[in-house]
Amino acid sequence: MGKNKNKGANKASSQSNLGAASPSTMALTTTYAIAKDPILGYRLRVLLYDFLNVTKDPNSEKRINSTTNEYYLSCPYFDETQATTLKGAIIDIEFGGLDEADADVIDHVTQLGQSFETAVQVLLSSFIDKRRASGDTRPCGPHHLAPMYADFFGIDIDELKDAKFLSRLRRLNTRLLSNSRPLKMSNDDDYMSFLNKANQDTGAGASTQEKTAFKAKDHGVEVPKAIAEVCKKAVYTSDADEPFEEVSLKWQGSNGLPSETEFAKLINHSSPDSADIDILDPLTWDSDGKYADVIDAVREASQGNDVRVYQVSRDTTRTEYWVVSHFDGKLIGAKALSVES
Repeated sequence: MGKNKNKGANKASSQSNLGAASPSTMALTTTYAIAKDPILGYRLRVLLYDFLNVTKDPNSEKRINSTTNEYYLSCPYFDETQATTLKGAIIDIEFGGLDEADADVIDHVTQLGQSFETAVQVLLSSFIDKRRASGDTRPCGPHHLAPMYADFFGIDIDELKDAKFLSRLRRLNTRLLSNSRPLKMSNDDDYMSFLNKANQDTGAGASTQEKTAFKAKDHGVEVPKAIAEVCKKAVYTSDADEPFEEVSLKWQGSNGLPSETEFAKLINHSSPDSADIDILDPLTWDSDGKYADVIDAVREASQGNDVRVYQVSRDTTRTEYWVVSHFDGKLIGAKALSVES
């Protein structure tokens, strides 16, 4: 099956009743939830893009050839925890409206309720057995895995042709090519930014230079001790070394951390609906551990709640990184300015 025709695969099976849930509140235990997750969903789409473009795009070839798992579920796409999450996800995608004459699709439907890893192994077992004698048991990404993965996660292949998705991928691929450690996640791997940002309108408002300072504190909101202490010494290194500053804002969001637009409004961004903001995994953002003390301080202050890094572009050379979590009606953390000429 050269193209994913599963138009009904963009929602979860009614048996799981996940369709009405907010992605941010879903446990990542199903393929539908993972496809909607802003981190794993985007990384998965990049993997699919690379499957389909490995012979045409040198960046795709580089990433694909850096994987160490027979099904390509490893760095640079996923760390060990993320790969385990994907493998264990239960397939809960509706396969309504499919071409019943397509044997591949019929095979995929039979795997509903199975874990993703089990389904892939079952459907590829015959292929792998035949190839095992040659010592090459890796399935072909474009032919075997791309349509299968797209079906199981409810992803339309046409999404990978979206101009905004491609523009974002190209912009960050150049940095990935500078990576001298292809088998590890690197500082350059923050190209795996949030899925919903890839589809967000990046109009003129997003490129307008921010001239005013963003709000980092609300009056009367106490800064936790752990954050206050780390901000006395932590410095972000770029073309200009800038100290980390305290963040303490009122936040009553019911879904944990704010979305990009909600965050833009919290910090008084002048154009919240078109702000150029990405949400990053802190371990990807700081893969070398330079700012582990900042991340640890934020996690301590939030008593173990989820920590994320909000990347806020001010203009072409200045970006702010906000390392934040939530606790007791507050958004708390530390932020620093990066200057990259």
